Amino acid sequence: MNEILLNELKKNDLNTYTDFFNFLSKDMTYGWVDNLTNIYYSVDENFASNYILQTPIEVFQKRLGICWDKSELVRAFLDTRNYLNKAYFYVFRDSPNEPCHSFNVIIENNEFIWLELSGSFKGIHKYNTLDDLLSDARKKIELHLSTVLNVVPNNYRKEAFELYEYNAPKNFHISASEWFKNCYSGNKIAL
Repeated sequence: MNEILLNELKKNDLNTYTDFFNFLSKDMTYGWVDNLTNIYYSVDENFASNYILQTPIEVFQKRLGICWDKSELVRAFLDTRNYLNKAYFYVFRDSPNEPCHSFNVIIENNEFIWLELSGSFKGIHKYNTLDDLLSDARKKIELHLSTVLNVVPNNYRKEAFELYEYNAPKNFHISASEWFKNCYSGNKIAL
C-alpha cells in the first residue's frame, strides 16, 4: 500500500469506513484525468481514448474521480483497515459505450454494506444479505442509467446488464479499455 495514502489516512484520523465516507463525501468531485493529466468534469468524446485510472492517492489528493477511480480508492482504504470487501462492476452491454458503474461492498457483522462515493447512490447502505444489496444496487443503477443519464433505452433488455466481481487492477494509469478488460476478467455474477 502506498505510504503516502497511509500517512494521509493517519493525518486525517480516518480509521473506520464511516470516518472515511464522511471525510470524502463532502468535497469529492466527479471527473477524470487523461494521459496528459488534464482534468475533465464530464465524460465526453475524449474519454474512451484518453482516460487513465488514477492511483488511490491521486484520487484522495485531488478529490476527483469517476466511479472506477473512487472504487479503487475505497478498496485501498478498506484493505488498509482490514475490512472484508469486494468490488463490483455493473455494465449495460447493448450499447457501444457500455455504460457502467463500479461500487464496493463491505462484509461486517453479518451485514452487507454498500459504501458509495458517487452521485445519486452516495451513502452507506446496509443490507441483511448480499443478494438484497445487489438487487437494490441493480435497480438504482439501471434507473440512473436509463432516466438520469439517458444512456440506456427505456425498453432495454434486462439480460443486457451484466455484473462482475472484479479484482484490483495490477497497475494504475491504465486506459478505459484496459479497465474493462480487468473487470471482465472477474467473476461474472448471475442476475
